Amino acid sequence: MKSKLIVLLALLLLFIPTYFAIGYYIAAQNAPMDVKVVSHMTLTDTDGAVYNFERSQGSSDDLTDNMIGFFLEMNDSSKEVSALPEPLVGTDCFNVAFTAYNNESLFRYYFTDNPDEAYFVDNEGKAHRIPGEYSQRFILSDYAKSLFPASNVPVLTVRDEVCEPQTMLWQYKNVLGDYKTVASIDNVGSVVPSYRIIGGKLQLDFDIEPDFLSVKIVERGVEIFNDLYENIGQVNLVQETTVSITLVAKWYDSETRASNGEAVYNFYGEVQAQPVFYLGQNEIEPGEFVVLTGLNIEKAEDITFTSSPDIDFEPVFFKDGKYYRALIPISIYLPEILALPNSGTTGATVNYTFTVSCSGITQDITLIVKDKRFKPQTINISMDIENVKRNAAVLEAFDKAMSNTYTSRLEEKLFSGAFLRAANKDSGIRTGFGIYRTIRSSGTQYRHEGVDFLVDPAAKAVAVNGGKVIYVGEQVVSGKIVVIDHGFGLKSTYCHLSAINVAEGDIVKAGDVIATVGSTGFTEEVMLHYGLSVFDVPVCPYSLWENGVVMTEID
Repeated sequence: MKSKLIVLLALLLLFIPTYFAIGYYIAAQNAPMDVKVVSHMTLTDTDGAVYNFERSQGSSDDLTDNMIGFFLEMNDSSKEVSALPEPLVGTDCFNVAFTAYNNESLFRYYFTDNPDEAYFVDNEGKAHRIPGEYSQRFILSDYAKSLFPASNVPVLTVRDEVCEPQTMLWQYKNVLGDYKTVASIDNVGSVVPSYRIIGGKLQLDFDIEPDFLSVKIVERGVEIFNDLYENIGQVNLVQETTVSITLVAKWYDSETRASNGEAVYNFYGEVQAQPVFYLGQNEIEPGEFVVLTGLNIEKAEDITFTSSPDIDFEPVFFKDGKYYRALIPISIYLPEILALPNSGTTGATVNYTFTVSCSGITQDITLIVKDKRFKPQTINISMDIENVKRNAAVLEAFDKAMSNTYTSRLEEKLFSGAFLRAANKDSGIRTGFGIYRTIRSSGTQYRHEGVDFLVDPAAKAVAVNGGKVIYVGEQVVSGKIVVIDHGFGLKSTYCHLSAINVAEGDIVKAGDVIATVGSTGFTEEVMLHYGLSVFDVPVCPYSLWENGVVMTEID
């Protein structure tokens, strides 16, 4: 019996520390925030900068060493009020998260440049007024700089790239009117960055303009400029060279700016020719396309394009040796084109202004589109065939099935020279591009987006130029169909085929037989429907039969 009591007592003694720990944990969970239980604090200022603090045994007089102690002491010294003052509701605040036993409590602190107007809202939503001596101590600390716009350090950009200073000293005035250092940088000996200088002109942008800015430029060991930036217009840097540049910027005391400082910037400038854009043709007809060429371009993503009037098309630029090129179609469906007289004899035109920008250089280029006569045509085809092979659902299904095909990109240019007609034998044009077609039996009207060739059943469809076969299949409206991508977004389509000789992925050259003509799809006679498009915008092929794609080259 005695031995059993001894064992029981030993077990109780063994578990007593655990019971005490559990009790302490429960008490700590329910107790007010105390420095003894807070292990971590995160402070997020009004600009989103985040500061983390761990529990310290130091004095709360030293905010850096014991920020947790300071905040908890400030909380205990604050007085609860009925509500946060209305002017502070919805304003930017400091967010503080206290962590104790893996639980997080969120508090919001509203400090202003007036120490006597400071409040916080605790994790239960109760508002408290902070004593002025506490709020002032925080406002004077390094962690309150977001309250003072003058503390923002100047930022220099060179061709839209941020240039960090080699050395910098920046000060701002605090609530006592004293200057406080917010940045003291010394990066002497660090890696010197490089920036592009386009067109031989040095372009510098400060978000806070300096009162004094000097520039020294050294080219191949020779100082070629050492003067104020305002006089740099005298210098035209030699292209394809690298220069060393030193800037000295100063911001003086000012009544309009509660800050001052100075900085030195060192960097290399890679001098490059400025971007140049031009059109292969300056005058075309509706439904045709032009090539927009860019020279001295680093990458296609640098190019932006807009048009007035809007052409409802976003050009895609492809690299072509030292050039970047984009094919730009002028759709027959654009409102300005539809508004032309459609006589071909009036001399009426539409002028499109293309605004192209790259690396800070902007150009306006004008394209003239002349009036053209698109004739009407009435065709005889049974309503039964139309109802089955050219209804709204069929046309929608075709667009959906072919969408990825027409929007796909082939980076390589496979076409060259003049384009062929799409049949290997003499053939007449049954229906031309862009005409206004009417189906007699139903009265249905639409624009014809390709060229129909009348051919005999023995005729073959041939590739009109070099390219890659990207679609082989059959759709209700088109019948058996082949699509070839010639590169740069230019695609040719062959419809109503009876047999196909190629497979997807095949590379073809001009004149290669790709299929036998037929009468599949929406037609009642043997014919070859041939369409050309820039991505999914139908374009007229006529001028390509003689001139090919006009792409001039300049140096």
